[in-house]
Formats: sequence, C-alpha cells, structure tokens
Amino acid sequence: MNNKYAFMQYVFAEMSKFQNTDDLDNFCARLLPEIEALCEKLSKSRKNCVYRFIKEAPGTWTEVSVPIEKIKVGKINSRVNPILERHGHHLARIVQDPEAIADDEFKSQGEIPPGLSTLIAKHEGDHFRLVDGNHRAIRMGMNGVAKFTLLTPD
Repeated sequence: MNNKYAFMQYVFAEMSKFQNTDDLDNFCARLLPEIEALCEKLSKSRKNCVYRFIKEAPGTWTEVSVPIEKIKVGKINSRVNPILERHGHHLARIVQDPEAIADDEFKSQGEIPPGLSTLIAKHEGDHFRLVDGNHRAIRMGMNGVAKFTLLTPD
C-alpha cells in the first residue's frame, strides 16, 4: 500500500460522514475553488462526458420542471442498453418495463433526497436528454415521480 491508498481511505471516511444532503452541500461549497478539477477527475474516472458537457456549455444555466414524457435517458452500459433502446430511451416507457423494474441496475436504494434529485440535461428538439442522473431518473420514475427538475445550459 502507498500514499494514494491512504488518501483514498481518508476521502472515503470523510465522504461517508454525510448523513444528509445539507452536510454534503456545505462540504461541496468549501471545495468551490477546486470544483472544476474535481468534476473533471470524477467524470474521467466514471468514463462519462459530464465534465466536457459542462465545460463547453455557455456560462448560464436554468432549472426547469419537465414532465417524464419529455425526458430521454442516455446510454448506461452494454447489459441494460437494450432495454433503453427498446423504448427509444424514453424515460416514461422505461420505468414501466417489467424487465427494467426487475433489473438490479435500477433497484431502489430508498428515496432520493431532494438535494440529489436535480438532473443535468441538454435540450434536444421537443425533449431533454439526460447527461447525468440516468439511474436516479429511472429510480425516481419507478417510484412515481412524474415531473423532474433539470439543470440545463441556456
């Protein structure tokens, strides 16, 4: 083991202390000077495009309330993508699919706290495509959420 392992253990221990989203929000606020670099590292480690999407977007963003019927999810992984593709990535259809409901990928992990329910999306024609929050959106939809708060670039 080396220093990186010790750093990882410390970060894990610190992050595990957050029992509610207010504590996590306060922690993230203290990280603002480094937040872009942290986002870049997280996005790279998760192998997604979230950092690039935010970086290339105009500087202003808006929260909008969008009905489930106007939301499409992005690709997730090769195992569940066929379920998503079968429904044209339409969230409203996916959350009613018995195969999706039974899949461990979308298994409920309890109620999603309000502080984690805002999803990042881009406007595409007459719908919004999620850039971040696919799993949360599917779980929320399966729990009966019909309107979602999306954060979108102006």
